[in-house]
Amino acid sequence: MGMQNIDRDRHAFHVSRFIFYVLLAIIFTGCSAIPRLWENGSDVPAPEIQPTATLQVIEATATPSSSAPKIITLKVWVPPQFEPGNETLAGEILQARLDEFAARRPQVEVAVRVKALSGTGGVLESLRASRDAASLALPDLIILPRPLLEDAADEGLIYPLDELTNAMADENWYEYAQQLSRYNEQIMGLPFAGDVLLTAYRPSVVEDPPVNWETVLSTKEVLVFPASDEEALATFALYGSVGGAFVQEEGELLFDEGAFIEVLSFFQQGWEAGVMPYWITQFETESQAWTSYQEKQSQLAFVWFSRYLSSPVSDTAFTSLPTQEGKAFSIANGWVWSLVSSEPERQELSVELAEFLTANDFVAEWTSQAGYVPPRPSALEIWAGNESWGVLEQVLQSAQIIPSQSVLDKLGPLVRDAVVSVLKDQVTPEEAILTITGGDEAQ
Repeated sequence: MGMQNIDRDRHAFHVSRFIFYVLLAIIFTGCSAIPRLWENGSDVPAPEIQPTATLQVIEATATPSSSAPKIITLKVWVPPQFEPGNETLAGEILQARLDEFAARRPQVEVAVRVKALSGTGGVLESLRASRDAASLALPDLIILPRPLLEDAADEGLIYPLDELTNAMADENWYEYAQQLSRYNEQIMGLPFAGDVLLTAYRPSVVEDPPVNWETVLSTKEVLVFPASDEEALATFALYGSVGGAFVQEEGELLFDEGAFIEVLSFFQQGWEAGVMPYWITQFETESQAWTSYQEKQSQLAFVWFSRYLSSPVSDTAFTSLPTQEGKAFSIANGWVWSLVSSEPERQELSVELAEFLTANDFVAEWTSQAGYVPPRPSALEIWAGNESWGVLEQVLQSAQIIPSQSVLDKLGPLVRDAVVSVLKDQVTPEEAILTITGGDEAQ
């Protein structure tokens, strides 16, 4: 009985000691999990937390390097006859060229809008309205003929290109194209297409095309031109062929009276020879004179090259304008790409596009299909297989741009009246010149 009590007490002692060690282990384990304090009482710095994969994706999409590229839309205005993709070969060629530019510049889109040259909503009227009220509607690049280029430049609607391109420093431009690009001693556009005044004739009737005034008179065949044209372009062309020029001096317009008398004397001789009958004074436009030629009322006609091609007539060829000495000469009009945008980035891209659209290979192909003459000599090589290539080359080498719009507006009606009076045998050339000088305050 006493032994059993001793054994029971010993067992209880071992159990108690076991429980003690277990509790002691728990206490030490718990204390090691309690955060220690630094001597200054601050907490232990928290461990650095690595960003999750989701945060990394969000952060990456916010960086500029992965943002969508900025798209710039260049707005281009063209007249109806130059509309790209207008179901003509020339239109398709132009559209393909614009597409090629956009493909080379993925950040650039080209939006083309067709604008009439005159009338309500015409190009200049639209430029003025957009500049004053809706600048965002302004185009970046625009095609302008010479007269409208002058008006646009005078009104500050287009910008000079002198500091933006050296394209006109290239020697591969005709002189008329160089003149076409400049206004008030600044480059205001890059030449795109040209047009020259020529003489059309019927080879079956006129075997040897007249190249001087004497041969015109000796053909005894009627020569038609718009004698009542208020801009008197045919007369100004002949005036230029004898060395006539215009000079602005202290705001006054000066011209060569002697050169005008020579031209008017040629018209008088034409009337006397039956080559320039009085009835051609009814023609106010080139279209009317050309219709007369088409209807075989004449065998000779002054005509612009673009009309010669666009309204072809059978049994018809062309030669240069007849001049006093038989030396090739003509006047030229044309079209240029002009800059409207004032923003530097858009200006740079617009000029780049204009250079791309006036490159030699392109203008050679496009002008040959559009019915215009190229502004570059090497571009005319596409005509090399044509029998008229030599004549056209001579004409283009000698061509000068038409008189300025201010000259045409001021002198055109006066010169027209003088021409009509001579062709109606109402006055002599010397008397007719008074119509011009008497109406010009500069004389």
